[in-house]
Amino acid sequence: APETVKMPNPLNPPTMPPYALEPNDECILDVSDIVLIDPMGTGYGLVLNEERQGEAYSIESDAKIFAQFIESWKISHGRENSPVYLLAESYGTLRACTIPDMLIGGPTTAVAETRGYSVNGIILMGSAVAWNPGKMAFFEGSVEQMTLAFPTMAACSWYFTEGEKPDLDKYMDEAYACAGGDLLRSLYAGYSMPEDEREKIISRLTYFTGLDPQLIRQNNCRISAEEFASRRLASQGLDLGLYDGRFTMPHSGQLGFMAEPTADDPAMGAYVPAYCGAFALMAKKLGIRIAEPYKAINFKINSRWGYEGRKTPAEHLQAALRRSPGLQVMFCCGRYDFVTTPGQARYLANHLDCAGRRVLVRDYESGHMPYIGSSRRDLARDIRTMISEVSG
Repeated sequence: APETVKMPNPLNPPTMPPYALEPNDECILDVSDIVLIDPMGTGYGLVLNEERQGEAYSIESDAKIFAQFIESWKISHGRENSPVYLLAESYGTLRACTIPDMLIGGPTTAVAETRGYSVNGIILMGSAVAWNPGKMAFFEGSVEQMTLAFPTMAACSWYFTEGEKPDLDKYMDEAYACAGGDLLRSLYAGYSMPEDEREKIISRLTYFTGLDPQLIRQNNCRISAEEFASRRLASQGLDLGLYDGRFTMPHSGQLGFMAEPTADDPAMGAYVPAYCGAFALMAKKLGIRIAEPYKAINFKINSRWGYEGRKTPAEHLQAALRRSPGLQVMFCCGRYDFVTTPGQARYLANHLDCAGRRVLVRDYESGHMPYIGSSRRDLARDIRTMISEVSG
């Protein structure tokens, strides 16, 4: 948008009002209109008939509603022949993969009609499409989860390493190679691996994670994202954020049995208030009177959501790529994101059956929200390039 949240220090955003807006030099309105759609019950989206809200709370029903809105908007604004790009974040990436099937339609889709609308591009930020492969992708199982999170651990360890550090791009290439090589081999072999070979791999994992080799040894080379986040800076009394590993908070043993996964996350707890406050500022600036608060996440809906459908989101995406040779997909990943890791995005991209540069994976110096900080400039550049190339 033309304005964005004012954050003099993106890694230490304002957590209490007053909040402020500032001009956004990366606004993409020079190449595309922007249409924002809030799902029912989230953001400013309201549920007018609560007795029927369950009809919307599944992957394909939700995508059907979005497709109908997109179609209606294009018709009412005389934009039937305009290119369409779907840009989505987090759960929204499942929606963006499913909408193309609903826009095209067919007898087995939720719309039960043939519509014939297609999209030009899909931009997935913080992709959750392969987050739970049993429900969201098209493989029965998955590669060891540790290998998908390992590159994020390596990136965070690099970020907090003091003194001279290797070149980040080269270092990350080595981390990805280690994840699919030595680490995957050690997880498959377990304790059957010869001791000397196992120790060499433990040394390699220590280099990339910065963790105590004894911890890696005791865990048989398997470290969860949560354990890494609590252990990497434990000597400094700090926890890392799962949504963005660059954010930290003092460790506390007095938060009760279970800390809130969002409000108590070092990243989510820090930047959500400023963004929610910014929506209120923008509404006021536009002269829009809204009596409801902006809901960043509605967990009452999350708990009721249905993930089953005729196809998984990955299968919907594969179908769209199969029928539209010009469709381009771009995964936009934050290197420090433990919730939807760049490793998961690469894994899915590597298993999509398509040729050439049609599926791109881009890493940014950010976390779950790749538009925070300087990475917003790089993200906007890549989006602008994609739209310009695909639309001509």
